[in-house]
Amino acid sequence: MEITDEGVIFKDMAEDEEGRLTEIPGSETLYPADSVIISISQGPQNRIVNTTEGLAADAKGLWWQMKPVIPPVPASLPPEMW
Repeated sequence: MEITDEGVIFKDMAEDEEGRLTEIPGSETLYPADSVIISISQGPQNRIVNTTEGLAADAKGLWWQMKPVIPPVPASLPPEMW
């Protein structure tokens, strides 16, 4: 895997009889992206979910918003803008 300014490049891998992985030459594929989130973990963490009202997570750690969060309208914003 390689992160570039254009996105992420992934390479296909082959596994031999002994379980070793080797790259397959010419298999590089660019997946365009304007941002990339790097995450390293051994399992789901629920710290954000437990401390943020309106969020919940399933058993796999995938989270979702329980209710819409509507930010307050600034008093200086004209009514026709809300």
